[in-house]
Amino acid sequence: LINIVISGDGHALVSGDGHALVSGDGHALVSGDGHALVSGDGHALVSGDGHALVSGDGHALVSGDGHALVSGDGHALVSGDGHALVSGDGHALVSGDGHALVSGDGHALVSGDGHALVSGDGHALVSGDGHALVSGDGHALVSGDGHALVSGDGHALVSGDGHALVSGDGHALVSGDGHALVSGDGHALVSGDGHALVSGDGHALVSGDGHVLVSGDGHALVSGDGHALVSGDGHALVSDDEHALVSGDGHALISGDGHALVSGDGHALVSGDGHLLVSDDEHALVSGDGHLLVSGDEHALVSGGGHALVSGGGHALFFGGNSLW
Repeated sequence: LINIVISGDGHALVSGDGHALVSGDGHALVSGDGHALVSGDGHALVSGDGHALVSGDGHALVSGDGHALVSGDGHALVSGDGHALVSGDGHALVSGDGHALVSGDGHALVSGDGHALVSGDGHALVSGDGHALVSGDGHALVSGDGHALVSGDGHALVSGDGHALVSGDGHALVSGDGHALVSGDGHALVSGDGHALVSGDGHALVSGDGHVLVSGDGHALVSGDGHALVSGDGHALVSDDEHALVSGDGHALISGDGHALVSGDGHALVSGDGHLLVSDDEHALVSGDGHLLVSGDEHALVSGGGHALVSGGGHALFFGGNSLW
C-alpha cells in the first residue's frame, strides 16, 4: 500500500485506493469510487452516481436522475419528471402534467385540464368546460351553457335559454317565452301572449285579445269587441254596436237605431221613428207622424193631420177648416 501524507504546504495527494483527501488549502478531490466531497471553499462537485450536492454558496445543481433541488437563493428548477416547484420569489411554474399553481403575486394560470383559477386581482378566467366565474370587479361572464350571471353593477344578461333577468337599475327585459316583466320605472311592456299590463304612470295598453283598460288619467279606449267606455272627462264614445252614450258636457249623440237623446243644454233631437221631444227652451217641433206639441211660449202649431190646438194666449186655431174660439 502507498500511504499518502499531507505535505507541509497543505497539498493533499490521492491515495492508492483512490480515496481523496482534502488538501490543506481546502480544495476537495474526487475519490476513486466516485463520491464527491465538498471543497473547503464551499464548491460542490457532482458525484459519480449522479447525485448532486448543494454548494456552499447555495447554488443547486441538477442531479443525474433529473430531480431538481431548490437553490439557496430561492430559485426553483423544473425537475426531470416535469413537476414544478414554486420558487422563492413566489413565481409559479407550470408542471409537466399541466396543472397550474398560483404564483405568489396572485396571478392565476389555467391548468391543463381547462379549469380556471381566480387570480389574485380578482379577474376571472373562463374554464375549459365553459363555466364562467365572476371576476373580482363584479363583471359577469356568460357561461358556455348559456346561463347568464348578474354582474356586480346590476346589469342583467339574457341567458341562452331565453329567460330574462331584471337588471339592478330596474330595467326589464322581455324573456324568450314572451312574458314581460314590469321595469322599476313603471313602464309596462306587452307580453308575448298578448296580455297587457298597466304601467306605473297609469297609461293603459290594449291587450292582444282586444280588452281595453282605462288609463289612470281617465281616458278610455274602445275595446276590440266594440264596447265603449266613458272616459274620465265625461266624453262619450260610440260603441261598435251603435249604442250612444251621453257625454259629460251634456251633448247628446244619436244612436244608430234612431233613438234621440236630449242634450244637456235642452236642445231636442228628432228620433228616427218620428217621435218629437220638447226642448228646454220651450220651442216645439212637429213630429214625423204629424202630431203637434204646444211650445212653452204658447204658440200653437198645426199638426199634419189638420187638428188644431188653441194656444195659451187664447188665440183660436182652425181645425178642419172651422175656426175655434
